[in-house]
Amino acid sequence: MVKNKTTAVANEPIEKAMWELHIVNIFCDICIKEIDNGGRPKSHFSKEAWKSLVETFGRETGRAYDYNKLKNKWDQLKKDYLLWRALLGADTGLGWDLEKRTVDGSDDWWKRRIADCIGAIDGVYVPVCISPLKAILYIGRKGIPTQNLMAVCDFDMQFTFCWAGWEGSAHDTRIFYAALRDPTFNFPHPPDDNLYKL
Repeated sequence: MVKNKTTAVANEPIEKAMWELHIVNIFCDICIKEIDNGGRPKSHFSKEAWKSLVETFGRETGRAYDYNKLKNKWDQLKKDYLLWRALLGADTGLGWDLEKRTVDGSDDWWKRRIADCIGAIDGVYVPVCISPLKAILYIGRKGIPTQNLMAVCDFDMQFTFCWAGWEGSAHDTRIFYAALRDPTFNFPHPPDDNLYKL
């Protein structure tokens, strides 16, 4: 188990839940059984259902995850499903490519989906050596001083924008909005009135 440094109880580290694919599948199977048994009468699991989920999950996986860990995973899976459903829209005949970890659609389907895209944006943390006086700003979730680098590339894998130097504690969204607000950066914009798909 991986230990986090922070917790609600002072000086008591909490274990981070590890969700390998087979554990996620077990969790989903347990949730489906609980729903079939009436444990989710409306849009939420009942308290009794959550208690049953925690007990059954622990018994089947050997992992003592509490309500909060299971509820967080349930919420994340629900968000992922809603994104998946929005991506697919009314399209049928699509699958999932386990190897590529993406939608398995025809070339025509993908062309329709990315026709108005100008590229892809991502951020990455790059380790840095910095004065101890400034280091605290650069320590983010990795626990070491890093800078956050945001890059944009087009579909020919050519960089069209790059911004380095942000402290590692800076969130990707903060950097993105800062780039949008400053016209001197010439940040690439989608054509016409299209939106950024985040």
